[in-house]
Amino acid sequence: MFEGTKAKLAHDTVIVDLNTLDKVLQANSGVCHRFVVAKSSPNRVKVGYSNPNEYGTDNWTYATYPAYHNKIGGENVCIVVLEIIRMVNDPLDENWQAFDFIKDAVKKEVSGK
Repeated sequence: MFEGTKAKLAHDTVIVDLNTLDKVLQANSGVCHRFVVAKSSPNRVKVGYSNPNEYGTDNWTYATYPAYHNKIGGENVCIVVLEIIRMVNDPLDENWQAFDFIKDAVKKEVSGK
């Protein structure tokens, strides 16, 4: 620590259960922009995004998020922390922006607003 300063932290971390995340991704998918939960493991969830070309060929980019399991209401639930830890197939390092809406979208889904 630097002398004479006090530690401060502000962070907007969003967590969501896997079922709600999947529902939000399906609701925001269409012909031009496609989102899917591509893979789920005990520690990670991989979300795919594709903006198909003019011939309808998908070109998937994947964002990997940390996940953990917890019991909520007696049910084992997969909890996803919406902080990207890895991007795959993002050659221009710009496709992370396609995943930006997810935090606000799951907040709206859960709050009903």
